[in-house]
Amino acid sequence: MDSLLQAGVPTAAVAEARRLSARVGDDPVYGWQVTGRLGLALLASGEAAAALPHLEDIVRHLPRDAVHHRNLGAALLQLDRRGRALSEYQVAVELDPADPELRREYGQMLLAFRDLRRAGRELHTARELCGGCPATDEPLASYHLLAGEPAAAVPYLQRIQARNPSPEHRRTLLAALVAAGQDSAVVALIGTGEAERRPADEWRLLVEAEGRLADLPTTREVAAGLAANPERVPRAVAGDDRFWGTVALNLIGAAAWDDALRAVDRAIALAPDAVVHRNNRVVVLTALGRHDEARAEWERVRRLDPTRAENPPPPKENP
Repeated sequence: MDSLLQAGVPTAAVAEARRLSARVGDDPVYGWQVTGRLGLALLASGEAAAALPHLEDIVRHLPRDAVHHRNLGAALLQLDRRGRALSEYQVAVELDPADPELRREYGQMLLAFRDLRRAGRELHTARELCGGCPATDEPLASYHLLAGEPAAAVPYLQRIQARNPSPEHRRTLLAALVAAGQDSAVVALIGTGEAERRPADEWRLLVEAEGRLADLPTTREVAAGLAANPERVPRAVAGDDRFWGTVALNLIGAAAWDDALRAVDRAIALAPDAVVHRNNRVVVLTALGRHDEARAEWERVRRLDPTRAENPPPPKENP
């Protein structure tokens, strides 16, 4: 029966356990052992409700064995009885505090309950016990993100992405880098991919990071492309007014007024009623000395948003 479970064939293990239970289920020496294995086989088969009474029985026979409390906790968790499941895991950890996997699972449960203080303690302890094993990367990243510590989450997220690259892991890592204010790392990470395959959200993150760094290679490259041939801009953001609004804002900051005007005009063509783009167009036209056009543009801004004051304000970031 144990070999069947280890081989990953729990259905066959259930059948064997039932056969043995019929033979020795009432035996005072072997009956409870068979009952415990039947519960474990049922749990492995996804039959938590059927497994529960058997797992409870084995815990009654061996109340000081952490493994059985852990198995009972896992069954309760599958049945969404999370409060009692947490209690069983706590008992298991108290009985076997040196088991890193057990402490990791307990920490993950505490994390699900948003008990961040205890979750962090358990997860960091688990990592120390297992020598920095990869299994702790994901829960520790989640812990630090939930705790509002994106910079602390970054190393774990970097290891996850390096070990198992995926769009989802990459998005989470980029979001953490942005939240941590690590703009140079944002630019470096996005720059590792091919521009032709870069998704729109990464184009936006890239130019936003460049703006904060006041270092604009991609912004200027895109602006030069727009000036040379408006039809040959990056396909992923060709119709993205927020992207072009950010490009315009970066160029305003660099006093590259002609390029800024082309970028803001592109943004307005895509979103004619976006006040933020028209506001920034007023700033650009004023800087270029085209005051009549600037006044006319400001009147459009005030028609779109009557709460605006008479005098145009400074440039605004995209909402």
